[in-house]
Parts: sequence; C-alpha cells; structure tokens
Amino acid sequence: MLKYIRFIIIFQLGFSSIAVAQDTISLNWCIDKAHINHPRFGNTSIIESISENKLENIHSGNLPQLELNGKASYQSDAISIDLPIPGIDFPSSPKDQYKVSLDITQSIYDGGFSKSKGKIEDASKNVEISQLEIDLRTSKMQIKDLYFSILNLQKNLEIIDVSLNQLQENRIVVETGINNGVLLDSDRDLLDVEIIKLKQRKSELLNAKRTGIEVLSFKMGEAIDPSVTFLPTDFYIPQLDSIERMEEKLLDQQAEVLEMNKSLLKARTMPKLYAFGQFAYGNPGLNMLKDEFDTYYIVGAGLKWTIWDWNTTNRDKEALTYQQNLINSRKLQFESDIHSALVNQKSTIKNHEENLLAFENILNLRSNITKTAKVQLQQGVMKTLDYLTIFNQETMSRIQLENEKLLLQQAIAKYLEITGEL
Repeated sequence: MLKYIRFIIIFQLGFSSIAVAQDTISLNWCIDKAHINHPRFGNTSIIESISENKLENIHSGNLPQLELNGKASYQSDAISIDLPIPGIDFPSSPKDQYKVSLDITQSIYDGGFSKSKGKIEDASKNVEISQLEIDLRTSKMQIKDLYFSILNLQKNLEIIDVSLNQLQENRIVVETGINNGVLLDSDRDLLDVEIIKLKQRKSELLNAKRTGIEVLSFKMGEAIDPSVTFLPTDFYIPQLDSIERMEEKLLDQQAEVLEMNKSLLKARTMPKLYAFGQFAYGNPGLNMLKDEFDTYYIVGAGLKWTIWDWNTTNRDKEALTYQQNLINSRKLQFESDIHSALVNQKSTIKNHEENLLAFENILNLRSNITKTAKVQLQQGVMKTLDYLTIFNQETMSRIQLENEKLLLQQAIAKYLEITGEL
C-alpha cells in the first residue's frame, strides 16, 4: 500500500518533485500548498471564460442577423389569367421557380429580454464560482484534520523519546545498584523490557506518521521530508461570533438567480419590435406573372407581442417562487444548524479547557511521585516493578496532557471552521 501511495505521489508531481527543503512547516503552509495544487485550482478563470462567451452570444442577439437562403421548386399549377379576349395573350407564373435571398433582421426593442439574460448569466457564473470555493474549502478542511493527526503522532513520539531517555538514565542507576549488591539482575531486565516496549511503540508511531505524511504530500501535490517538524497551531476564539459561510452566500446567489428569471419571464411577454430586409434574385421576382429572373428587395418593420399565453408565464413565476421558498427554508435550516453547532462546540472547548487544567495538576503530582520513587529505587527501598508502574503513570499523564492541548486546538479550529473564519 505504501509503495502504491509513493507511486501516486511521484506520478502526480510529474517525476520532478523534490522534498520540502525546510525544517518546519505550518498548517497554513500546508493548506496554501494544497489549494494551489488542487486539481480544480484555476477553474475560476475557466468559469469566467465560459461566462464571457455566453455573454458575447447574448449581446450578439442585438446585432443584425444575416441569413442566406436558396430554394428551387416545381409546382403543379401556377397563377394565370384566363380571359377569353381574342388577340390578347395574358402572361402566367412559371411552374418551376428559383430563388436566392439574403435576409436581414435587426432587433429594435426586445422588452429587456437580452438584458435580463445577461444578468442571469453573470449571476449564474457567481453561483458556480461560489460552489467551486465550497468544494475547495472541503479539501482544505481535510488537510487540517490530517495535519492534526500527524501533529498528535509527533507529540507522542516526543513524549516517548523523553521517557526512553529517563529509562536509560534509570538503567544506569539500576546497573550501579546491581554492582553494589543492592539490586538484582531482574530489576535491570524489567527496565530493558520496558525500554523494548517503548521502542516498539515508537516504531509504530513513526510508521503511522510516515504514512500520514505521504498521504498529506499526495493531497498537497508536494513531497514532504519525514524528518520535518510540524509546528503546533495557536488558534483562539474570537471575541464576537462572525459567521461568514460560503454556503449562505451560495443560497443567496441562487435565490437571486431565481428572482432574475422572474424578470426574464416578464420580458418574454413584452412587445418585440424589429426591422427586416430581404434582397433576392429569382424567377419569378416580385412580379409573379413575369417568367424571367429578376432582382428585388423588401424592407419593413415588424411587431411581436404575446398577449395571451394560457397563463403559462404566471405558472412559471409561481414555480420560481416555490423554488425561492425552498432555498429560504434551506438557509434557515442551515443557520439553525450553524447556531446549534457553535453552541455544542463552545461546550466542547470549555470541557477541554477544564480538562487541561486538571491534567496539568495531575502531571505535576505524578512528576513529584516519580521523583520520590526514583530516590527510593536508588536506595533499594522500592522494587523496580513498582517504580515502573509509577513511571508509566507519569508518562500516561504527560501523554494525556499533550493530547488534551491538541484536542483543545482541534476544537477551536473546528469552531473557526463552523464560523467560516478558517
């Protein structure tokens, strides 16, 4: 599995990535890198280009429209004058007819239809951009969670290193006690067993951290050296709750598009005024009784006005209103969910703050107990097994304290995520 992940990373970076040449990295740095290297980064410019093309097409509708038409036909009968007047031969329209024409139309007034379509396209573009930002933000939050996971592993590794150093120092003390006949070889063996267990645990944590870094590298699009130090975060709760979620903005934009569609429906029913012209060459020309090719033209103006559409427009407007109501209800539900989430998250943060104070006091007490036990071990008053029990309790207290610090930062980060500030 790890080989597969490494292969993906190399492929993703085009076989040219170089591990990050720095000693430390931060959460913001990882988020920025992941954002820049996201597959959809840069889609904003694509969306804007698509919208510009659509707007150009809408504006082109107000320019003269030219069509070249041609037709050849044969008909079973044609116009003729059949009067029994001796000596007079009346002309008749040919049965085979041919025509090539250039038809021109120019919109003079469209009731604001083109203008409304342009506004809708611009608003729709903003909706797509907002949806893209929401998708990119989801990826950012995944980076945040992965970063905290690696940070937790890093902190536990630091604690294990401290514990190993302490056990190594205690082993020297026990070795001295054995040489002086105060302690037994089994006391040293007990320490060696504990040292082996800690080294094994350290190996497990290192593998987990290495895997996490590889996954993070893949998501960021840039390789990270496993030896790099992940800097702790320093989040704090703002004084005032300022909710700036892109989801709310997206819902407002969607409602705005629906409102603009109502204006488009109104413009659809307005009178349309246009000019037209036709320049043609054919047989017959405008004189249908003249059997020869001729050029001719027709110019004029026209009016279109849908004065009755069987209530179609009103039903369409009503449907748009229903959709707006659905969006408003979704927004109210979203705001309610956000409020509830903030209340719960504040409670979680408060619990972690209280736990942090308790764990600090416990660790101080455990440290004092361990110091006393170490002196008793040196004096041969305490058994090594009892000392290790006390030592492990201090180690667990230290791990609990550091984990609680990290959990507090995670809780605050989650709070900022809910408000939209992160």
